[in-house]
Amino acid sequence: MLEMMVIDDDEGLRESIVDSLAFYGENLGIAVNVDSASDGREGLAKFNERLQNKRPYDAVLTDLSMPVMDGAQVAAEVKRLRPETLVYIISGWQSDSRYTERSGVASGLADKFISKPFDDDIFKTILQEVATKKYPTNSTIHPPPQS
Repeated sequence: MLEMMVIDDDEGLRESIVDSLAFYGENLGIAVNVDSASDGREGLAKFNERLQNKRPYDAVLTDLSMPVMDGAQVAAEVKRLRPETLVYIISGWQSDSRYTERSGVASGLADKFISKPFDDDIFKTILQEVATKKYPTNSTIHPPPQS
């Protein structure tokens, strides 16, 4: 089972991402458990708790711009605590060069940068990337045939 967490201060978007990951996981035949948090501090508390319980997250999807603790701080701490956890930063700040895919990924801040608005196909891609990393010997995951 893939263990994932979504961190976003926008409740509607957060719930939508959680629901989409569960939906596409089921369609791809990938068992997924998705937790959520409304800000970076809450997300890191859950992340640390899971580490202590030896049930770490395989991936964290975090909004970049949030109150309390932003996504860049979350990503840095996640990578410090467990570098193998995939971190996806979600942002609508495409015009700010500090928050581009190249700068975030190249600096090691994140494994992938996702610009808002995004298409639902991104969830299939994320699930396949996380599953491939967790289960490299079963890296060919195909959606079930359409009936």
